[in-house]
Amino acid sequence: MKRTLLTALLAFPLLSAVAAERYTESFGAPEGGLPAGWAASTTGGEPIAEVRALDGARVSHALLIERPGPQATNATVYLTGEAGAPSGGKIADFSLSVTFRIAESKPGNSSSRGVFFRASALSYNKSKGYYVAVHRNGAQRGVVIYRNPKSHTQNGDEIATASFSKNLEADTDYILQVSAKGATVEASVYKTNASGAKGEELGTARTDDATDIKPGYIGLRGAYGNSGPVGTWFHSFHLTTED
Repeated sequence: MKRTLLTALLAFPLLSAVAAERYTESFGAPEGGLPAGWAASTTGGEPIAEVRALDGARVSHALLIERPGPQATNATVYLTGEAGAPSGGKIADFSLSVTFRIAESKPGNSSSRGVFFRASALSYNKSKGYYVAVHRNGAQRGVVIYRNPKSHTQNGDEIATASFSKNLEADTDYILQVSAKGATVEASVYKTNASGAKGEELGTARTDDATDIKPGYIGLRGAYGNSGPVGTWFHSFHLTTED
C-alpha cells in the first residue's frame, strides 16, 4: 500500500489545519495472499479472498473475492489499520474509487459486490455499518446503499438506490466511487473507457440519512450469488480520508 499525506491549512486565523490522507492499493502482490494492512473475514464453506494473476486485463494481478461453489459462502476484505492504513483502520468520512470486474458464468439473481464502511467489527455478519452494493441484474439492478446488513442473503435496510438501464457485463471493467461526509453518502458506477479511465456514468445513489457517523472499518465485499462460481476482481483502489 502506498501512502501520501496532504495537509491543507484553512485560510482563517487561529483555526487548526485540516489533514487529508490518500492511500492507494493496486492488489499487485503477494500472489495467493493479501497485501500488508488488509485482512479477510469469511463465513461458510471455502470462499476465495486473495491476490491472483488476472489474464487479458490492463493489470497483471488483482484481488479476487469468489464464492467457488453452490454452498453458502461470503468474504469481505478489510483495511486493518496496520502497515500505514488510516486511523487504526477506522474511518468515518472519506472518498474512494475502485475498479472492479464481474467473473461469473451466468448472472445470479441474488449476487452483489461493493464497499462496506463504518463497520463496527471486522466481520460482515456481526457488525453494524453501511454497504454500497452493485447488483448486476435482476429486480434490484443498480447501485444501492444499505444500512446494517444482516447476513449474506439480507443486505440490510435500503436507504438509496439508482437503477441501471441494462445489465452489467462480465469480464468488463467498471469503476465504483463512494463518498461519505457526515450523514451524506453518494455512490456512483461508471463503465471504463478504452484507456481504463472513468467513462459513461451508469447510475448514482445518494442519501442524507446515513446518520450513524461513528468511525468504522472499510472493506471490499465480493458477490455471494446463489450458485457458483461467482466472483469479483478488484484493483486500483484509491482512498482519501478526512479528519
